[in-house]
Amino acid sequence: MNSHAIIFDCSSTGLDEQLALALKTIADSYYDATGEPIVVTAGKRTLQRQAELMANFSKEQLEAMYCRHGYPSYISQILALPNPHDAVAVHHVLANRTEGYISKHLYGQAVDIDAASISSPILFKQICNAAGLSVLDERENNVPCFHLTMAK
Repeated sequence: MNSHAIIFDCSSTGLDEQLALALKTIADSYYDATGEPIVVTAGKRTLQRQAELMANFSKEQLEAMYCRHGYPSYISQILALPNPHDAVAVHHVLANRTEGYISKHLYGQAVDIDAASISSPILFKQICNAAGLSVLDERENNVPCFHLTMAK
């Protein structure tokens, strides 16, 4: 791997091995094509960190990012809180949910790439797809990142 191809602005600890290998591949390919490193801003995270992030999202962002495949009850519960921006209360909802998928970040199976580090999003997405990664462009939800997971 080109040591200049990837910058971690977070810990790389706990990443799924297959995802980590694919990430190195796409970083090298993107760097070779553009001369620009990719910047990883998030990898594996705790439920507490997930709650902190979710507490900062608007209703529209929560629904767009967590209701892609249905409307989990934990989203309804978060939005019904007296203060849905209270990370402690959001954590309580997430920790006590009885159903619903939250995020592959919790298992080290997702990373976020700083969108500002990607000057050619189309090329980046093509490289990711060729390496077996799915890409969600979260800029559509006013979150400045590309969310990467292993394609199914």
